[in-house]
Amino acid sequence: MMFDIVCLVLGLVLLFIGGEGLVRGSVSFAERFKLLTLLVSLVIVGFGTSTVVIRNVLGSNLFNILGILGVTSLITPIAFTGQIANFDVWIMLAVALIVFMLIFLNKQIRRMAGTFFLSAYTAYTIYLFMS
Repeated sequence: MMFDIVCLVLGLVLLFIGGEGLVRGSVSFAERFKLLTLLVSLVIVGFGTSTVVIRNVLGSNLFNILGILGVTSLITPIAFTGQIANFDVWIMLAVALIVFMLIFLNKQIRRMAGTFFLSAYTAYTIYLFMS
């Protein structure tokens, strides 16, 4: 328990230090090359955080599927029937495939795709609450 708390606090401190370094570095870069600080900040910080977000989403999904599902099934068999087998897994696979195609073929996710994902998530959540 104490180790977990130390890791959490250390992670938060390092996150703060890294974020501060990113902002200071961006401002310094902008000043050195006589660029608008806002422009450099939006481009560098925006690109960096977008990359982190995409990696976190993909990493989280992979870990949940492979790690959590794998460990859980080692402890007890998991029933793969009903809505999970007939609907949820297929939605998850379709979204993963769409994200894969957008990232690796187009190298970007634009507003239209973001709107699609947000709308699809909203529709999926409403469907889950209604069923």
